[in-house]
Amino acid sequence: MLKLWAVIFMTLDHIGAYLQPFMSEQLYMLLRAVGRLAFPIFAYHVARGYSLTRNPARYFFRLLIFAFSGEVLIRYGYSIANLKIQGTNVMFTFALAIVMITGYRLIWNCGRDMIASLRPITTGPPAMPPPRYDVRVNVFGINLDCRTGTIIGVGLMLAAMVLASVIRSDYDIYGLLTVLIFYIVLNLPAPNYQHEDSRKLHPAHDPLHEQQAFWLLLVLNVMFSLGNLSQTGASLFWSLLQNLSLLAVPIIFHSRQQRKRPRSLQK
Repeated sequence: MLKLWAVIFMTLDHIGAYLQPFMSEQLYMLLRAVGRLAFPIFAYHVARGYSLTRNPARYFFRLLIFAFSGEVLIRYGYSIANLKIQGTNVMFTFALAIVMITGYRLIWNCGRDMIASLRPITTGPPAMPPPRYDVRVNVFGINLDCRTGTIIGVGLMLAAMVLASVIRSDYDIYGLLTVLIFYIVLNLPAPNYQHEDSRKLHPAHDPLHEQQAFWLLLVLNVMFSLGNLSQTGASLFWSLLQNLSLLAVPIIFHSRQQRKRPRSLQK
């Protein structure tokens, strides 16, 4: 249902954008304002998809294929309508967000190895103290030393942001950071998660996560609003309009609460 709402919000936004000459200014502004709710919902689903996928590379290439396919169709449609197109579609932003999250995980997880101690099991009292074997275990599956992981991670994050700016993907760096914020919040521990599988299959509504997402996105929106206003000729209305996207946060997290648990987990 949440994805359907995102599609509805996006459709209303596009109606306002493309049919502006045929409607009043008030209706136009209303449609564009409602459309601000769409992107955070899509960004949340991309972040959640990364959390659930077993193969981030496959997830990245799947998004990239949709991005290129959609770009061809969009540019063809614009050429028929004799319209100018600026930048590239939002699927490129989502594909680069996968690179962004991967870089973040390399930085965050590279130093989180633990040392496990193994001892042989004996049937009787040992004649001497049993030998101890210390094993380095990486619970996140990233076998890199911290320095290498940090360098590669920072490189991936910077590359994603630079490429988003160069190709002018929709929402560019702002979009990348929005997806990253949702990923960080979704992977924070919460007291009402009983175990990892229940978090993945039935993500309960947690007020703390909702507040964390709201405040992080608020800071992000304020920073980008101030950045836009500092540019010559920037519109105050358009700089502030994106802040309405914060209203999508309660919609996202309350919709999580309403999901039904799979029958396999109800026993």
